[in-house]
Amino acid sequence: MPTLCTAAQQVDVVLTERWKAIVSELQPQQPNIAGIAIVQETNATKRRLYKKAIERLVADARQGRLDLPNTLLATDQTLAADQRFVENLQAAGAEKKAAKSVDSRSTNPMTAGLAERSGFTEFIALALNSKGFFAADQNAVTLNLNALALYSLADSEVYTDLLRYQQHSALRRLSGSVTFGAKIPEKQITGISGLPDADKLLDVFTWDVKVRLLGDRDARSERWYPLTLGLGDLREKIAGVVKTLVPAEDVALVEELFAADLGAAIQDIKETIAKSVQLSFKTSGTHLTEEVGRNKYSGELLFDAGLGMNADVTANLLYSVTEDVRLGAQNAFTVKQLTVNAALTTHFGQDAIIKGRAVGWNSGLAVTVFQNKSSIPIPVDNTWKLYTTFEIPVTDAANVPLSVVYSNDPNALTKQKYVTGFVGINYDFSALGKLFKGDQAGQAR
Repeated sequence: MPTLCTAAQQVDVVLTERWKAIVSELQPQQPNIAGIAIVQETNATKRRLYKKAIERLVADARQGRLDLPNTLLATDQTLAADQRFVENLQAAGAEKKAAKSVDSRSTNPMTAGLAERSGFTEFIALALNSKGFFAADQNAVTLNLNALALYSLADSEVYTDLLRYQQHSALRRLSGSVTFGAKIPEKQITGISGLPDADKLLDVFTWDVKVRLLGDRDARSERWYPLTLGLGDLREKIAGVVKTLVPAEDVALVEELFAADLGAAIQDIKETIAKSVQLSFKTSGTHLTEEVGRNKYSGELLFDAGLGMNADVTANLLYSVTEDVRLGAQNAFTVKQLTVNAALTTHFGQDAIIKGRAVGWNSGLAVTVFQNKSSIPIPVDNTWKLYTTFEIPVTDAANVPLSVVYSNDPNALTKQKYVTGFVGINYDFSALGKLFKGDQAGQAR
C-alpha cells in the first residue's frame, strides 16, 4: 500500500496531466503552451474556458475516470478543514433534510398517533407534550436515549472526531425512548370507542426501541463519504494543483470559479442525501402503572423518502396487541390492530421566526383496522383520521405544534384538545464536564 506522501504525489501528477489535456482540447490553437493556462483570450472567453476546464476535471475525478489512488477513507489524519466541509454541509438546511423524530409520536399516547419520522435525535433529548398546558394531569414527558450519546459519556469527542464517529456506525443505528407522566382514556390503549368507563383516565408508561435498518441521512456517515468529505478533499487538491499551473494574474479568477463550483456541489450533495430512503424498525410497549392488564405491545416500520422541494413522504405501518381487555365481559380478551399512517412533511419560512429554523408542516391520513373482530365480544368499528400539524419554532431547541384532527370515530375527539403544545430540548450530556470548565463547546446544542 503506498504511503500517504506517495499517494498525494500520485494525485498531483494525475491531476496535472489531465488538466493539461483538457486545456489542450479547449485551446488547440496554442500547442506550445496549452495545458498550462488559458491564454491570449478576452476576459469573458477566458472565464468561460476556465469554467469549462474546471467542470470537466472535477467531473472526471468524481466519476472515477482518473487513475487516482483510493484515499476516500476517513483516517486519524483527516484534516480539520475537511471536517468543517461536512459540518457546514450538515448545518445548511439540516432541519429540513433530516428525517428525525423527537417525541416518539406514533406510539406516545399524548401525540394523537401522528406519523413518526424514521430517524432520531443524535443526543439525549427531552420533550414535554401537553394537550392542556394548564392541566397538570395531562402532561407527558418523553426522554429520548441515543445509543451513541450514551457511549459518548465516556468519549466526549466522538461527534467531532470523524474517524471515531464512523467507527460507531452500529451505535448510531440504535435509539430508544421512554414516556412517563401520561394520563389517557382507555380508548387510547384498546382502540375501542364507547367503553363503559370512557371517562376514566389511566396512568401509563411507554417505552420503545428504534433501529435504523436502511439508509442514513447524516452527512458525516461513511455511506456519503465519497460525495462529501472524500470529494471535498479531492476538490481541495484539484484547486491547489490548478492554481500552480495558471499565471499569477489568473489565480484570483480560478479561485472564484472553484468557490462557485463548490457551492453548487454542496447544494447537489444536500439534495442527494435529502432524496434518499430511510427505513427503521420500532418495538414499543405501553404499560398501566396503577392497575393490572390492558398493556399494549407493538411493532412498527417507519419509512421516509425525499421528494425534493424540502418535502418528504413519511409512512408508518404499526401492528399492536392489547392484552387482558375486559370492558365488562366475563372473560378477558385481546385486541389486535393494524394501523397505516402516511403523511407529507415539509418546511417553510426559513429564518422567519427563529434564525436557522423553519416552520414544519405535517399532513396525513391514519387508518386503524381491527384484525380479530370476530373474537371481540362487543361491536367495534375500524377508524380513520385526517390530521394536519404545524411545528412552530419558539427557541433554538423548542417547538410549539398546532394540530387539527378530523376522524370518523365520534369518541376520538371527546374531551381532547387537538390544539396541542410541545416543548423539546436536545442536549449533549457528554459535554457536562466542559460546561463546568467554561468551555463553550459544552453548551446545549
